[in-house]
Amino acid sequence: MLIRLLEGLFRGDLQQDEQPSPKKEKKQDELRIIIPEQFRDDVENLKKYVGEANWKPGLEIELTLQELLSICARTRKRSDAYVKLITYMHNELQITLKIKKNGRK
Repeated sequence: MLIRLLEGLFRGDLQQDEQPSPKKEKKQDELRIIIPEQFRDDVENLKKYVGEANWKPGLEIELTLQELLSICARTRKRSDAYVKLITYMHNELQITLKIKKNGRK
């Protein structure tokens, strides 16, 4: 059986028992990232703010705390309220979100 398997490999007529993984079947433009619910509204609001066409890995968004509060409201009106969002966006979406303090970086 092993010999037949190897012969089939070399001839290229080996039948695959396994189905291709779903990731391989999808085209690049069909892939969608599933965003956790706790960040979903914030990410959608930021995407609308910067524009859908600009939303891609490597994007850097720099906002004041007041601008960010108007886009992604928080009850705690301090920059540390956005730490989890900033970390998620950096690690999972490869998008950098920076909060400028007092109008500066």
